[in-house]
Amino acid sequence: MNKSVPTTKKVIVALIFANILEWYGFTIFVEFSILHFYLFFPKKDATGAGIAHGILFAAAFILRPVGGLIYAHYGDKYGRLSTLTAAIIFMLIPTFLIGLIPPVALVGLLAPTIIIIFRLLQGLSAGGEFPGSFTYAVEYANDENRGFVSSMVFSGAMIGTLIALFTSTVTNYLLAITQIQWLWRIPFLLSLPFAALGIYYLRNLAESQLFLKLKLAENTSHAPLAEVLRDYYQQIINAILIAAIFAIVIYQLFIMMPSYNTVMFSMPNAQAATLAHLSLTTLIIFIPIMGFISDKIGRKPVMICGMLGLLVDAYPLYLLFSYNHYALTFLTQILLGILTACVVGPLPALLAEMFPTRIRYTAVSLAYNISSVIFGSLAPFAVIYMVHLTKNDKSPSLIVIIIALLSLLSLLSIKETYRRKLTPESITIEQ
Repeated sequence: MNKSVPTTKKVIVALIFANILEWYGFTIFVEFSILHFYLFFPKKDATGAGIAHGILFAAAFILRPVGGLIYAHYGDKYGRLSTLTAAIIFMLIPTFLIGLIPPVALVGLLAPTIIIIFRLLQGLSAGGEFPGSFTYAVEYANDENRGFVSSMVFSGAMIGTLIALFTSTVTNYLLAITQIQWLWRIPFLLSLPFAALGIYYLRNLAESQLFLKLKLAENTSHAPLAEVLRDYYQQIINAILIAAIFAIVIYQLFIMMPSYNTVMFSMPNAQAATLAHLSLTTLIIFIPIMGFISDKIGRKPVMICGMLGLLVDAYPLYLLFSYNHYALTFLTQILLGILTACVVGPLPALLAEMFPTRIRYTAVSLAYNISSVIFGSLAPFAVIYMVHLTKNDKSPSLIVIIIALLSLLSLLSIKETYRRKLTPESITIEQ
């Protein structure tokens, strides 16, 4: 029996919740990674832990495109919703099991082997879930609200990241005052009930109608990746470069910035963390607003404003951080959140609208994940190298400027997409 088509509100709630779970699971590992290396790896020195942390961080990113293509292949052939559900399950189950791993003192080298496998499974799943959410959201929404509905995917992701950051902060505080070592396991064990809730929300959704019509017409792609590489390579290159500004800003200016402010600008840890949470909260609030605006005036005008803002304001942002003045950095973080939302809000809709239904999941997954690997996972190394090369603590702003310019030029080279009517058979029909 076919499920009734759910309301927009139900779809939005489900997409937000699904991405909260996905990004909570992915981020909570990063937050406790150093502790894990001291518990599960034989060498206890800080250098060894740091190297292992860097390798695992990069490995999870490198496997994202692989996981994305695996999940997307099935999503383009058999359905978006079941693939999306599988990706969330295979993210949260390893996260839960990490909370049960015995320390290296009890099981020896089995401990680091298990945690590496679980982390790689997280990377595979992250590569499939996020692009799948883009695809499902855009195909479910109507032509008038695709930007707003799909922007909720990013809102959920950022909420999940914020919850993981808050959870780790509270857990580390309790660890410090109680010395109860097993407390770190609780945030991981919570993944099991979270997974159950995620499945509950997703099971009440219906498959994408665009995909169902495509399947009924027996017009699904037998080899989505080959078709993408053969017929849409130029669009893929543009999509990778357009998404690059999101990857570099999120990982350099949001995730890395608290540590950078503390080390380079001598900002107190508590202040750096508070400001990071502020910018993330601002981003969460403004993402759907910018998605909504892009439904009215177009994806490109909103994103161009954000890219120009980041291009022009990147150096002043670092300069204001260096003053270590709370009021100035407070305003700076709010501005950063708004400018980033201009790019992030319309991005899911734009990427999905660039490709036809029969290969949309694969194309979006390939472009987004390659962009994340190149511009996201390499961001920490690029920042360190830039500071080492120039001996200037504000020089990483040049990275943001260059990537913003590349993204802007790529965006200007494509046609506006928000007035396109998505169809099962063809890429789009201009209204």
